[in-house]
Amino acid sequence: MRSGLLFVTLSLAIAKLQQSSFAQSCYPRGTLSQAVDILYVKATWLKATIPEDRIKNIRLLKKKTKKLFMKNCRFQEQLLSFFMEDVFGQLQLQVCKEIDFVEDFHSLRQKLSRCVSMHSKYGLWWNKRPQMAATSIYGRKGVPVASCFSARLSKISCVSSAREMKSITRLKRTFYEQIGNKGIYKAISELDILLSWIKQFLESIK
Repeated sequence: MRSGLLFVTLSLAIAKLQQSSFAQSCYPRGTLSQAVDILYVKATWLKATIPEDRIKNIRLLKKKTKKLFMKNCRFQEQLLSFFMEDVFGQLQLQVCKEIDFVEDFHSLRQKLSRCVSMHSKYGLWWNKRPQMAATSIYGRKGVPVASCFSARLSKISCVSSAREMKSITRLKRTFYEQIGNKGIYKAISELDILLSWIKQFLESIK
């Protein structure tokens, strides 16, 4: 009897811990969408501070790239890391507004990655143990603990494959080898495209 009571107590404690972790690790969809809107405005200012992209026959962010971005969280992370490390990492940040943009982009990247990875973790767990999952993320009255979109993602995969990695490799080869030292200007000129993908991704979540 005591062992049964102890098991129930431990189960409730674990569920409460997971519930707290889930609520703290994800963000309301509106919060992320608003962050994207702010980055749109700041990206316009950032583009005005660098030389104009005059290479019109090459694109980094293509339609095929968008499909991968919308469907695979590993590819999302790789693409956002490319902008953060390969593009912004080469900028000579001298103006406060430039630094502010990069910091905001980094923050959005972390929040988006955290929510999608939480979905991957809990989505897999729900499929295996639906009864415990229901206990873990719902309160006593059956109301969701956090206004978070992770539980609603059903069409995005976090399984890495050679296809996604080849696409990132090709993008980097274009960035470094075909465009060269003007690759930064090309990438920053396509920030609007990337931000629109993030916006569409958030809006696709029902």
